[in-house]
Amino acid sequence: MKIIKIFKRFSQISIASILILSISSCFDDNTLAELDKAIDLLSNESANWRQVVKDLEISTKETIRYDLEDFAKNTIHTAGLEGRCNGKFINEYLSYELLKKRNNLAKEIGVPSRTIPAPKPKICNDVQKIILKGNQPRILFVDLYGYNLKPEEIEIIAELNEKEARKASGRYVRINQNVSGGEFKISLNLGRNGISGDLLRKFNQIILRSNNQTLHSLPVIQEPIEAKEVTISDRRKMSGGYATGTAILYRNGKLVIEGEAIATEKLHGVKARVNVVGVDENGNQILSKDLDIPTACGKLDLACSSRQSGRSVQDISLEIANRVIRLQLHFSER
Repeated sequence: MKIIKIFKRFSQISIASILILSISSCFDDNTLAELDKAIDLLSNESANWRQVVKDLEISTKETIRYDLEDFAKNTIHTAGLEGRCNGKFINEYLSYELLKKRNNLAKEIGVPSRTIPAPKPKICNDVQKIILKGNQPRILFVDLYGYNLKPEEIEIIAELNEKEARKASGRYVRINQNVSGGEFKISLNLGRNGISGDLLRKFNQIILRSNNQTLHSLPVIQEPIEAKEVTISDRRKMSGGYATGTAILYRNGKLVIEGEAIATEKLHGVKARVNVVGVDENGNQILSKDLDIPTACGKLDLACSSRQSGRSVQDISLEIANRVIRLQLHFSER
């Protein structure tokens, strides 16, 4: 991916070498005002840094040399969130350098300096997901690219899923692990000596924070069960006989329920209902469907049979069908 190559190359050179400003010693109030104007313009994410530099050169009649052309050519036009993030980075860094030049000028002519805000860390990646297959993550390292990153100041916070949150005293827990990396790239270890798959299964998402600000969130997704279907069969004694039931949930979203009522007494029939419940990996009930089994009459009742069966085919959403790992059958009398 182009953006990754750019940041890898970029992180190997000194950030100070990106921008070199050369303004002659002929400073005046107009130069200071134009620098202020340029700095304020660059605070707008949509500002065109090239145009800002060109206008600054014209208005101050000074030459501002910059060596961002190749970097911008390969990043600012890159499609997706990364490109927009890099465009913002160029604006922020130009503004930062111009502020330093502006304050040097202000000191020379005896006017107050402007506050230079501390650089804020940014992560440029689009939304990524941690995919678990069973209890193993698909990848062992999550690489995130950005700027102004300080790995030693980044906290790893986990949001627990509902089942684990009920056991714990809160919804969020801090992970006792550090990210690795540098100013332009950090890595989250999901492999050996990292955040284990058994632990990841307890989380809804991983959150990276710095100075109480969220930098990036990584949803934790359990890969759908590979089995083609989930099946269950059961039999229950009823007051006039018994009932049987079978349920098959296919991963294509079809739920097939079959039930049979069998009367074993002479006068008492069987009126049964079977309820099919689907449970996810956390033990949560996410599916509930019923089948009223046709009435089986007592053996001496010639109006109907003492053995009756019924069948139902129902459509279930694919999301639910792929999250169910176990079915349960519950019988009741109507």
